[in-house]
Amino acid sequence: MVTAQPGKSENEHYPSKKKMLRIVIWYHFWEISAKVKKLPEINTPLKAKEESLGPIQEVLDQLEQRLTGNDFICGPDYSLADCLYTCLLARLSMIDLLKDQIANRPNLATWWGKVQMRPSFKSAGIVAQGIMGTMAKKFCTIL
Repeated sequence: MVTAQPGKSENEHYPSKKKMLRIVIWYHFWEISAKVKKLPEINTPLKAKEESLGPIQEVLDQLEQRLTGNDFICGPDYSLADCLYTCLLARLSMIDLLKDQIANRPNLATWWGKVQMRPSFKSAGIVAQGIMGTMAKKFCTIL
């Protein structure tokens, strides 16, 4: 049991809640910064963008090949595969990255146009453009 020193109450031996909170925050900051230092170094925001888009570019290249001679990914009809990639391209469009990605992929660009014209695209409320891209480009240096 802790005994109080002369002139101090028993609670004064322990840090205040505010001080404990500072200690906990500092500890977590230190722990996170130690983990970040172990991550592979990304020198520039553009390099981070390229590394993030790398896997997506491979998928888009495969889609471009798959759409050669087809209206949709699995043939003449819209399928679940088309639904999946509609979501991917809509997200890229939301953050203004799609135009660059389909610029050299004519089959994919044609497919994207067909998908956007479908009544189900409009009734699903898919947001393929909007303020998000403008805001993201304004506040994020890699977009």
